[in-house]
Amino acid sequence: MKFLNFDIQSNWKKKEFENAVLLAKDFIKKGDIFQIVISQKFNTQINNEPFDLYRSLRMVNPSPYMSFFDFGAHGISLVPVLKLWLKLKKTIKVKLLQF
Repeated sequence: MKFLNFDIQSNWKKKEFENAVLLAKDFIKKGDIFQIVISQKFNTQINNEPFDLYRSLRMVNPSPYMSFFDFGAHGISLVPVLKLWLKLKKTIKVKLLQF
């Protein structure tokens, strides 16, 4: 995918994503889950300042939950919408699913 002259790579191949959606639908039908967020990770190499890219994204999508993390030599993370985590007052069982 091309975006502003960047070659952006997704962590999903189209067929893998489609299979993950079908699997999620199956879990929903069985009642194991009622909601799922299947997200993508995008990677690219840029020559510009990473924060400039963040500012450009923020101008297009001025979400109050956007975030920018600079991990130095380990890379940069741009999160257009940061998920809000809730604190629970009681214990629940969680099953992690691998796709």
